[in-house]
Amino acid sequence: MLDIIVTHWNEPWETGKKFFDMLGCQRGIDFSQFQVILVHDGGRKFPQHYFWQYPYRVTQYTIPHGGVSAARNYGLDMAKDKWVEFCDFDDMYSGAYSLRMILEHMEKDIDYMWVSFLTEYEKNGELYVKETGENIVFVHGKYFRREWLIENGIRFPEGIHYSEDSGFCAIVNEMALPDRRGRVKTKFPIYIWCVRKDSVSMKPENVRKNMTGFLDRNFYVVEEFIRRGIPHRLMVGRMFADAYWAFHQQAVRLPEEEERFAAEARQYVPDLRKNSAQDMENVMNAARVFFTGMEEENPEPFDTWVDRIMAEKGGDENAVAVQQG
Repeated sequence: MLDIIVTHWNEPWETGKKFFDMLGCQRGIDFSQFQVILVHDGGRKFPQHYFWQYPYRVTQYTIPHGGVSAARNYGLDMAKDKWVEFCDFDDMYSGAYSLRMILEHMEKDIDYMWVSFLTEYEKNGELYVKETGENIVFVHGKYFRREWLIENGIRFPEGIHYSEDSGFCAIVNEMALPDRRGRVKTKFPIYIWCVRKDSVSMKPENVRKNMTGFLDRNFYVVEEFIRRGIPHRLMVGRMFADAYWAFHQQAVRLPEEEERFAAEARQYVPDLRKNSAQDMENVMNAARVFFTGMEEENPEPFDTWVDRIMAEKGGDENAVAVQQG
C-alpha cells in the first residue's frame, strides 16, 4: 500500500535509528502494508543486520552523490506500491498509531493528501514544537499516489540545493485537481520534522547560501508553470517578493546574488506588471513571513527596488515596476 522513501547522506546510524524504531512500534496495522526504501546519496549501505529487528521490510539502494532530489527521484523509480511518502533520515513519526491513521485513507480514489505535522525549533537554547495544519509547502506529512506522479512527470528538481521540496509541492498543488486532493484530519499530528544543529541547512557556513537558494527554486517553479500551461502571474509576483525580502535583511548583503537575480528575472517583469496592487500586497505579506525579524528597518519601496535593479543590474533601462496602491 505504501512505500516510505527515506534519503540518507553521511549521517550516522544513531541519527536515523529513532525513525526506524518508531515504525516498528506501530500498532493496529499489518506490517506487510508498507516498506521502507532507503536511498543512500553516496556512501555505503548500512549493514543489513541493523534492520533484522524490525517487523517490516527495508530495501537499501546507493546512488552516486547527487543531492536529496536525486535520491528521492531514485526512490520513486524503485517504488512499486500505490502510495509514496518522502521522509528525512533524521525525522520520525510522532506516535504508535501514526501509520494506522493514514493507511485507512489510502483506499480513497484520490491523488494527493496531507496531514498536519509537528515542527521542532530552538529558541534561546530551548527546544519547542509547533503544529503545522494546512501546510502544503514542505514535503513532510504528504502522501502521493505513485502512478499519478509518474503519469504527470512530477519529480524533485535536481541541482537546486535549498527548498527543493517546496518546488516539488508547488507543482503537485497546481496539478492535483481540487476533488482529488485534500487534508486528512487526524486525531493528532502524525509526523515530526526534527531539528538538528548539524544538518546541512543549519550549518553556519550555509546560511548565506540558503537565504538565496530558494530563489533558484522560484525560477524553477515559474518555468515549470509556463511549460505545463499553469497560470504563472502570481508565482512571478512571489518570486520578486521573495527576492525583495532576501535582499533587504539586516545582517546580510548579497550584491552579487541581487545582480544575478536581476539579470535572470528581467524577462518576467511584464508578467509582474499584470498583478494588481492587492495581489502584490498579498504575496508580499506571504513572503515576508519567512524573513520576520530579519528585515531592514526602513527598506526601499518594492517598486523602487525593482526599477533600480532592472536599470542598474538587469540591463532594462525602461523597466517600470508595479506601483503599490
